[in-house]
Amino acid sequence: MRRMILPIIHLNGTSRESLVDDACTARSALESAIEALCQMRPNGRDYYPAPGTLGPATDEHEQRIQAVRRVSDELTEWAQKVMDME
Repeated sequence: MRRMILPIIHLNGTSRESLVDDACTARSALESAIEALCQMRPNGRDYYPAPGTLGPATDEHEQRIQAVRRVSDELTEWAQKVMDME
């Protein structure tokens, strides 16, 4: 993973707690988005009139889920690093 650019915690900036809380709120929303994406997984009944399209549609959909999952994981890592900062 690439190097993360982390905020500098100081008296005139956003508190560590607020930064972490905001990251956790965003991560929670992404997890809800992943659940919603999983609900709309391609169904074979919607693709059988065009043979050979279900596999690619499923792959494409999985790539969407993985993209959101990557962002969620990155926010988790970011929040952990902010919490661990001295």
